[in-house]
Formats: sequence, structure tokens, C-alpha cells
Amino acid sequence: MCARCLATSAAALWIPIAAGQEAIVSTAPATPPVVEASAAEASGANPAAEAASARAEAVARLKRWDDPAAKATSEEDPALRELLAERLRWLDEWDKAVKARADAEHPEPSPERLAAEGKADLERVRALLDQSAKDPDALLTGSFRYPAAKVTDAIRSEMKEAIDTATNELKDGKERQEKIRSDSSKRSNPLAALRAERDKIHQRVATLKARNAEREAALEAAKSPEARQLARERLVNFRWESRVESERLRAQEALMELESRRADLAELNLKVLDAHVALATRTLERMQARYRTLAARQERDLKRAADDEQKRAAKADDPLERYFARRGAELLELEARVIKDENALANRTYPSLEEERGLADHAEEDFASVKHLLDDGRVSHLDALRLNNDFRRIAPERERIVKRELAAASQQLAYYENALSGVELDLINDSRDDRFEFDRLLESLPARRHGAALTGFEELERKHGLLLNRRRLTLEKLAARAEQTHDQIRRRLRTLDDQYGFIRTHIFWVRDLEPIGATTLAQARRELFHAGKALLRLGCEACDRSLWGRLSAEFLAASAALVILPWPLIRLRRSLEPRRRAPRPEAPPIQVVYEVQAHAE
Repeated sequence: MCARCLATSAAALWIPIAAGQEAIVSTAPATPPVVEASAAEASGANPAAEAASARAEAVARLKRWDDPAAKATSEEDPALRELLAERLRWLDEWDKAVKARADAEHPEPSPERLAAEGKADLERVRALLDQSAKDPDALLTGSFRYPAAKVTDAIRSEMKEAIDTATNELKDGKERQEKIRSDSSKRSNPLAALRAERDKIHQRVATLKARNAEREAALEAAKSPEARQLARERLVNFRWESRVESERLRAQEALMELESRRADLAELNLKVLDAHVALATRTLERMQARYRTLAARQERDLKRAADDEQKRAAKADDPLERYFARRGAELLELEARVIKDENALANRTYPSLEEERGLADHAEEDFASVKHLLDDGRVSHLDALRLNNDFRRIAPERERIVKRELAAASQQLAYYENALSGVELDLINDSRDDRFEFDRLLESLPARRHGAALTGFEELERKHGLLLNRRRLTLEKLAARAEQTHDQIRRRLRTLDDQYGFIRTHIFWVRDLEPIGATTLAQARRELFHAGKALLRLGCEACDRSLWGRLSAEFLAASAALVILPWPLIRLRRSLEPRRRAPRPEAPPIQVVYEVQAHAE
């Protein structure tokens, strides 16, 4: 399009105001609205400035009509006010379309930058995985690198916190991984939706292009000044509508191009997330292995120290020394049990809570998909096959879950609940029993040794209370985890039961085979042919003496009995037959004697 036409079209988009009167706007030539914005930008015009000028002009005219002094000197035209309000709405839509196009053409960050960052992150994580394959300790943090002899309770607490943090991070990563995969499988092709929206906008642009001549003809056909002014305002609004739709079309095309540039980002992000999950899994496994090693070594050391204290108590002649040695051995054994429980809490057990939760969620999703098969009432042969397979699978799977996973979870739950109850009873009774035993010991000691004995006893009681509370907290967490695992297994079983009942209700109404027809007859002919061949093969094998086995004595005796026994039975029946047919003697009649007593009157 020539620059002269574009300048004329741009001039028709705003109406100057001078001395409070509307100037007459010349009619612009009919130009294709699709290319107006592009040609205006190519000719050096500033669309943003034009939109700002048109907005300011419309706002000023509306404010002028709202002025009480202006209302007294001029008459307000409601149709003109409505046209100006409509123009402001189209200008707002223009700003939105321009912003959408700018965001699509210059996204922040750009897909190329995101792809570069994702590739760099993927390479870094893969390098760490390769390094950990050669040196597993490379993934361990500072608290896990201490030698076993220098590991204190504070360091052990840091290790447990690090394991808990790594476990939560791995759980979050797996949830994001499952969510991304589920969304990608459910989401349709985004380009198809963008292309459909682009086609709708293109159709609207073509419709507006056909209506351009009608608007210009209406302006030329206007007779009165008021009619010409309304026609001019409608033409200006129409041109802004055309520019808005053209800008929307360009923004939609920019979105399609951006989506095509982002096509590989989803796959790259999933690879990066998979790599992070693999790294987190390997790191957690290495942390747990290191903690298990240290806990097992400390447990052995504590048991060895407890045995030494028991031996010292057996050899000691002093009653106070023997008491302290025996109590020290008991505390060392209690600490060993605490370390064992904390090790069980820091590591995964069978059945695992995370695995059972995932299996229960998968069972619910599978049940939902089975329900979805029958929503439309049309079931294909493949759907019927799946229903039959699920119907056969659920019963043995449920039996296996009950025998293995549910039994193990119930056993763990009962064990930890009993252990927790025992610890809570020890917290109540042990202090009283220990005090009673110590008072009896003090009675046998001289008074000068009471102070040292009380100091040692209080230290033992303090340590005993700390260990019992420490074990109680650990057992509470273990019992809670075992209960949650048990609940997840029960939820999975309930889902399987519901699915089994649902399939059992609907499977008899599902057609899993084709109707009887030519295919059925052909299949019956093939089956009869195979059955005949099988019978013929069996007959040939029966006549082949090389396949005959050696007859046993039991088989020969049974065969002879089957052959011989019918003959004496038949003879016995024939001998009894005349007796059965002989007439039976009649029984004598029963005489009933009636005695009548006569009573005289």
C-alpha cells in the first residue's frame, strides 16, 4: 500500500478539537484492515502514539459533555456518547493485544535461554551422577564425612535432620515428576488450540474487511450534519476494531511461533527433573547407608560396653560399685535400643509408606480409568479384554497384599505400639522402683558415703529419663509411620474391592466377542479341524506299543475286579428276583370290640 493512503487512513483515526467544535474528517479510502497496522509501522507511524491521542481525544470530549457549563450551551447526543465509550473499549482491547503480541515476540526469559539453562543443569547433574558412580561418598555432606570414632550425638542429630530433608525433597520431586507426566499425557497438542483460535480471528478479520465498504457508503449516504458525524464516529470505531483484530491475529501468530520454539522445553524439563530425582535418590540412599553403618557400629560398641559393665558388677565386692556398674550396663543396653530404633526411623522399611501411598493412588487412578471406559456405553473388544484381565487379576493380587504387605504392616504396628506402651510404663514406674532400690542400698552404706551415692544416683536417673524420652519420641514416629502405611494398604484394598465389585456388576453386560456371523463360522471350522487332529493323534498314540508303560499289580487287580465283580452281582440279583415277585401273605383283620354298658335309669 502506498504511503499516501496510509497517511490518509491514519488521519481518519482521530478527530481534532479546535475552539470547542468538531472538525470535519475526510473520508479515508477503502484499505484492507489486515495490513493497516503493519503498513503504518513500516511507514514510520507510531501506533502507540495514535492510540494515546485517540484515547485523550475521546476522554476530553466525554469530560466536556459532563461539564455543567457545556451542557447548558450544547445538546448531548446519547448515540455519540455511546460511540465514544465504545471507542475507549476498543482502545483498551488494542492495548491488551499489543501487550500480548509483545510478550509473545519477546518473552522473558526466552525459550532459548531456558533451553540453555536446562541443558547446563542437566549436564551438571549428570556429571554428579557419573562422579557418584565412581566415588559414592562425593554426594555426602560434611556431617556424614566424620570418622566413626568422632561421631557425637550432635553430629548424629545433624545426620538425621539431613536425611529427613533429603527425604522430603525426594518426595516433592517425585510428586512434581508424576504431575508433569500426568499433565503431559492429558494435555492435547497446544499448537492445535492456538491454530484453531488463529483461524477464528482470521475469519473475523475477513468479515471486517468486507464490512469496510458498507461503513464508507453509509458515510457518503448521510444527509444531515448530525448523521454524517455519527457515521464518521462509527467509521473511526470500525477502523479501531479492525486494527484490534489485526493485532490479535499477529499476537496469535506470535504465540504459535513461541509455542513451536517451546516444543522441546517440556521434554527437556522432564529430563532435568528425572536427573534431579535420580540424584536425590542416590544421595538419600548413600546417606542412609552411612547412617546405618555408624548406627550399627555404635550399637555394637554399646553392647560390648554393657557386657563389660556386667562383668565388672559381677566381680565388684563393694555394693555401691556393683549397683552403679549394673545400672550403667542397663543404661548402655537402653541406649543401644534407642540407636536401633533411630536407625529404623532413618531408613526405609518394608512395606514403605511412600511406595504404598503411590500404589494406592495408582489403584484409584486405575479404577477411575475403568469407570471411564463405560461412561459412553460403547466398549470395544480391547476394553472388554482389559475388563476381563482386571477381573482375573484383582483376586490373586488382593490375596498377595493381605498375606504379605498387610500382615507385615500389622506386625510392625503392633510391635511399635507395644514398645511405646512399655516405654510409657517405664517412665511412670522405673523412677519409683529405682528410688526404692537405692534407698535400700543407702541403708547398708555408712553415712559418709551417702553424698557420693546420691550424686551418682541422680546422674543415672537424669540419663535414664533422657534415654526413655528419646526412645518414646522415636517410637511415636515409628508407630505413626506404621499406622499410615497400614492405612494406605487398607485404602488400596478398598479400592481393589470396589473395582472388583464394579467390574463384576458390569462385565456381564459387556460384549467381549463379535456377533455370530461368517467370522464365527470360520473360527468354529478351524476349532473342529484342530479338535479332530488332536483326537486322531490321541488314537494313534494309544495304538503305539512303544508308548505303553509297564502295568502295576494294583492296576491289574482293579481291572480284574471290574471285570469279575458284575457276574456274581447279577447271579445274586436273579436269585432274589423270585422272592421279590412272590405274593405277600395277608395280615389277619384287626377286631375291634365295642363294649356297651347299659345304665339303668
